[in-house]
Amino acid sequence: MRRSHRMSCAALLTFLGAFAGLAETARAAAGPPPGGQAPAGRPGRGPGSGDPRADEEMREAIEQVMLVRLKKVLAMTPEQEARVMPRVEKLQEARRGFHDQRRAAVSHLRALMIDETARPDDLDKALKEVRSLEASFRHKEESMRAEIDQELDSRQRARLYFFEDHFRRQMQRRLHDSLLAGPGGAPSGGPARGPAPDAPSPDDDGDDEEQ
Repeated sequence: MRRSHRMSCAALLTFLGAFAGLAETARAAAGPPPGGQAPAGRPGRGPGSGDPRADEEMREAIEQVMLVRLKKVLAMTPEQEARVMPRVEKLQEARRGFHDQRRAAVSHLRALMIDETARPDDLDKALKEVRSLEASFRHKEESMRAEIDQELDSRQRARLYFFEDHFRRQMQRRLHDSLLAGPGGAPSGGPARGPAPDAPSPDDDGDDEEQ
């Protein structure tokens, strides 16, 4: 992961959506940037440039950091790791797919909502689709999480619970900083800052997740 670039909002939103379906929550928690305008994208191919390939690379990098830190936090045996990690990766893939589907469905619903000529039946159908997607994925996620839990002992399951919550909040803080940042990664009205102290990095041992 290149520390010279701040994580892009798009990559973080995608990851948050894949991680826990909280992209919209994270965006709302961050609030609008000063002046009500979103920070302008930066030219080039770094994160935040608007290049989908760069955002995808960043999302993959964040996810790899999460997986590495998760292994350390759970302290699994080799046998456990061989069974658990493929299931974790499968869950992450399912979350990404759900996030993409939900984003498209919500976009369609929003377009109908602001269209004064849209028929009530069409609005009801679009809203039903969003709710159906959410309910279906909740059931699927619960089933996949149960498969992971059955491979862990009680302490590891508790560690997993707190790890997910901590890592999600960590990403939300990072997203908040990115939304407030102006061009070049500097917060609006202030000097450029270095990486946030809690920014996830491959050499972070993740000890604070085990508290």
